[in-house]
Amino acid sequence: MSLPPSLLGVPVFSWTINNVCLWVEKSLNLKKLVPNFKSAGVDGAELYELVEEDVEGRLNITAKGQKKKVWNAIKKLKFSQAEKEAKKEAKKTGGKVKVAVEKSSNVGKKKAKEVAGLSLHVDKTSYSFGMACTFCQEEDKIAALHCMACKDFLCEDCDATVHQHVKRKNHVRTVLSSFDLDVAGQKVQAFLRYLGCRKILRAKARLVFDRFYDPAERLHYYYNMRTGTVQWTKPYCLKSEQLKPFMT
Repeated sequence: MSLPPSLLGVPVFSWTINNVCLWVEKSLNLKKLVPNFKSAGVDGAELYELVEEDVEGRLNITAKGQKKKVWNAIKKLKFSQAEKEAKKEAKKTGGKVKVAVEKSSNVGKKKAKEVAGLSLHVDKTSYSFGMACTFCQEEDKIAALHCMACKDFLCEDCDATVHQHVKRKNHVRTVLSSFDLDVAGQKVQAFLRYLGCRKILRAKARLVFDRFYDPAERLHYYYNMRTGTVQWTKPYCLKSEQLKPFMT
């Protein structure tokens, strides 16, 4: 399964709905399923988050052969994207990142697994999560701050003692995170999912709402084409963005 030339080098999660439809038509050779993806409003970010149940439930693909073909293609696409991201991460961090494919008990199903060698640094100094204070060296006192000038990882008590001196009180310290790698990874993943969902929500808001100008009030109002209601405030999900560009 090869990608259309126009999609080569474009990250899956940045595909538009039309890009996804092009992939279904050209790569999967399933032109008759294009309306299923289009009516479901599946762009690259949503395609990346689909699970096996969504193929029938959301995309309304009921034929067994087509369901299997579409889901296998989505899994392969996810794996390919994970491999690319892993290689990029390896170049950035200088660590070794390997993406392995292991077969599950179900024939034909594959799972992408990333194995990354990571090392933590704070202010260009090597650091391990939960390390003891390097000043008092008491095991029960966990380092909470790092002083770049002193080059020490300090607990809160030692930080107050060391930096009470007039010559050291202006030292800049870095507060160490209380999250280990697993928790930090979950928070980063949750934030990326939030960004993806916000993008989807804003796109849907632009399909549902239209903006008009009221000369009497000298204000714009927003018409919900689905419910037929009118409101003076723009959809909350747009935040600082506009529903559509203002005429200049």
